[in-house]
Amino acid sequence: MTEHQKILVECLRRTRLLEAGLVTEHRSFWFQPDLEYEAEHGPIWHAGKWFGGGERLAEAQRQRFVRSLHQLAASGRVVLARKGGTHVTNVRLTASGRVEAERLSAGVKVSEIVTVSAESAIEAPCRRT
Repeated sequence: MTEHQKILVECLRRTRLLEAGLVTEHRSFWFQPDLEYEAEHGPIWHAGKWFGGGERLAEAQRQRFVRSLHQLAASGRVVLARKGGTHVTNVRLTASGRVEAERLSAGVKVSEIVTVSAESAIEAPCRRT
């Protein structure tokens, strides 16, 4: 599976979690505006969290994902959001990107995608004690 395909499939997975009301990153009460922003602009983009299992990726590998992401945006399959700066913060699938991601995810082996259990992908909100 290419970097382009991995990005589309993972973006679809994270988008579905957002649509279901499940939080994909660690959040607390104070991050509610970010959830609204994510609902509008797509999941938060972070190559290491998406494809490195939470660990940092090697720089060459991270750059391949970043270049692939920009190529997907140029081809009209994703829309990139840059909240308050020049770096990509969120990624949203377009209609054509979603169709392609659904087609890919239907024929994808689970082992080809980063294997993250549902418990580790969805963290409960922080609570002060």
